[in-house]
Amino acid sequence: MHPLDLPPPFPYRISPGLDRARRHHTAWLCGTGLLTPGPGTDAYLRHMVPEAVALAYPRLEGPGLDLVMDSVGLLAFFDDLIGSHPGPRDSLDALHARYAAVMAADDDVPGRRQAPEQEIPEEEISERRTPERRTPAERAPERDDGPLARAWRDIWARQTRGKAPWWVRRTRARWLDYLAAAVAETTAQWEGRPPDPAACAALRRRSVAIPLFLDLAEAGGGFEVVRPAVDSPLIRRMTELCTDIVSHVNDVASLHKEEAAGELHNIVLLLEHGQGLTRDQAVDEVGARVHAFHDAFRAARAEVPALCSALRLDERQRTDLLRYADAMTSLIRGNHDWSRITRRYSAGADAARPLDTVPARVSGEA
Repeated sequence: MHPLDLPPPFPYRISPGLDRARRHHTAWLCGTGLLTPGPGTDAYLRHMVPEAVALAYPRLEGPGLDLVMDSVGLLAFFDDLIGSHPGPRDSLDALHARYAAVMAADDDVPGRRQAPEQEIPEEEISERRTPERRTPAERAPERDDGPLARAWRDIWARQTRGKAPWWVRRTRARWLDYLAAAVAETTAQWEGRPPDPAACAALRRRSVAIPLFLDLAEAGGGFEVVRPAVDSPLIRRMTELCTDIVSHVNDVASLHKEEAAGELHNIVLLLEHGQGLTRDQAVDEVGARVHAFHDAFRAARAEVPALCSALRLDERQRTDLLRYADAMTSLIRGNHDWSRITRRYSAGADAARPLDTVPARVSGEA
């Protein structure tokens, strides 16, 4: 069965705050300089990023939905910028370093919650630096180095406001891992290396960035899952299954666009070339995998209440973990529904313009 004809076993939901959040989001993008009012905004909206967020985060409204929508829109710009970057690998690494630097000054965000030091491992406490003690590479850039970096600083401050230091460190690591994976995928495409299927699958799990989207669910929803729960084998397994479902569905949805662009990291193309399958056979194989992933995820999700009991979570901690599990189901279902309607993955005349051209210069480079 075609994966896009196989709806996940979770109900369709969409945030009632979509229209208001869309207006906020386009105004925010124009305010940062990533968009210009008029044709630029119209071109951006063809990607249907606001709809993607409203479908994937149906419980959110107000400022929480705004934060996630702005963050996902920023990710879309960065993804297109990296994917079409004309320079060599060292210029991509420099781009990675520029936006990584925004997250280096993580002790100074106004409103950041300060946890007692005993909650932070001793070796990590010793590594914390005040702004004046940081090296230049650790400081967030102070100059105005373009709309994308300006937007990035705003998102980072909003996402981490009120969060505990351990949570900030974790989400920073996840942002950096996504950035590194995006650079690695693009580098492999430029070099024309036939991707190893196992290595490609591992890289796709990183570049699809599901842990980062779950962090956004916590930030937008105003909750934090305790570390023993989020680090448990069950939640790790659910995150892996969520990642595999989303990446497989995305690869089918974007197949024609990626094939036309000569991209290599697509599961359908890997099955065709690596196992000698026809196009229909490869798509059917992906559909069978997605169906199996759905079943495995649903079975794992049913074990979450038992995990709450095993970890002796209090009522608030239990509610937070259940919301985290619900966020995964919403990402799975929302991604499926959005993939069926967006023009972001279309090829030819119906395709949405790559966001690195809307406007043409977003990175702060000459």
